[in-house]
Amino acid sequence: MKKEVLLEKMALIEDEYIEEAAPEEKQERAGRKHWVLRILIPAALLSAAAVAVFFIARNFFPAIRPETPYETRHVTSDPGAARPENETMPERRWEDLETYERFTAFSLDGRQYEACFTRIADEMEGESLGPVHFSTQDWNGNPFEDDGEIFTIRGMDRAYALAVRYVDAEGLYSFINYLEEPETLADFSRAIDIPGRLTSTGGAMYNYLDRNGKYHPITFEGLTTAFVQKEILEACQDAPYVPGFDPGFSQMAVGVSIPELGSSNVCFRITEDGHLWTNLLRACFGFNIGEERAKALIEKINENYTGVELIYDEPAPGTAAENEEGAAGDGAQDDGIVIEYTSEAAAPDTAGEEILSE
Repeated sequence: MKKEVLLEKMALIEDEYIEEAAPEEKQERAGRKHWVLRILIPAALLSAAAVAVFFIARNFFPAIRPETPYETRHVTSDPGAARPENETMPERRWEDLETYERFTAFSLDGRQYEACFTRIADEMEGESLGPVHFSTQDWNGNPFEDDGEIFTIRGMDRAYALAVRYVDAEGLYSFINYLEEPETLADFSRAIDIPGRLTSTGGAMYNYLDRNGKYHPITFEGLTTAFVQKEILEACQDAPYVPGFDPGFSQMAVGVSIPELGSSNVCFRITEDGHLWTNLLRACFGFNIGEERAKALIEKINENYTGVELIYDEPAPGTAAENEEGAAGDGAQDDGIVIEYTSEAAAPDTAGEEILSE
């Protein structure tokens, strides 16, 4: 057979017959094929498993939190508290304001006193210091005047707090001078009769730092008034006052209250650098208690009360939770409405005989 015809015939032979004639070559190719499969199939399975684990973790464990020594509690928003997104607080008119909301400041003996917007018990009325004449303006600049009488508050230093009875309103209303500077925490405590009036709101908030450098908000509940009185006021009496102190970051805040001063949402804060700060008079009063004493105080709260980390779930759009502001503030008004007085009427002081407001 000619060579060209032989090659043509061989081209028509199927591969399987050629492999049977060359078994060693077939085994070699098969070996290479199995080796590739042994590598690729496990790799593909591992990749698929990794992807599956990723999606499962993402769906079932959306936030892997570093461990803390505290229990956790989820806080969910109240669906019943939802309000329409376009709802706003009603705007109050001057005509709607009470007398104690209109006339909010006076000066006496070179000290400036500002209203607490708080009516106090008649039994707290002390010595009369004479009449007071208020003069102010409404939001359109129209003048308004009223008269009253100034009294001391039983058990409180007149340099820090006084009370007023308005002619046109029933009741006794407290005023404070937040510019007075005590020498020590003991002086401050005696001046506004903290031991006799201060109560604990029952809670404290602690910023716990974990090993990964992340802070966790830990809440403590059930703090008693006796604990606050003993471990803060009595234990830190000699702490010197620090003028103009800025608390900055606080490790712990302990909620307290003196209702007579309108201080229903205030606190004692413990700072990283060993300071104790309070806004009992709606101003910064800072005292240096030292780092060791600050650490010891935090440790006592840890030992005596149970701390829980609150994990806040995101509220639904338009809920009341979106409009809430943080924790301890000055609590100027319980209804949450802040009144901004846009005009002032100034008058000279007359040595206490007639006291004029701003």
